[in-house]
Amino acid sequence: MKTYDVIKDIWRNGVLVRAGSVITAVESEVKYLKHAVQEKVAKVEVVAAKVEAAAAKVVTDVKAAETKVLGAITSEAPANGNASK
Repeated sequence: MKTYDVIKDIWRNGVLVRAGSVITAVESEVKYLKHAVQEKVAKVEVVAAKVEAAAAKVVTDVKAAETKVLGAITSEAPANGNASK
């Protein structure tokens, strides 16, 4: 049995199931409800894509920060204040 999101109001077992609800059903039942339900897995994939995009942004930000830090370290004067000749 899989979990499905209801995308259209349906009657199931004598009970009105509103759109936005979550149901658990077997494939043989879903074949008659395919116009009104979709698999729950789709939302997990969307969330995973958002997380991957956020992680890629963090990696890019970290690399930019590393470049900035390394640039600052190489451009500083020595501790004694005398510039190299």
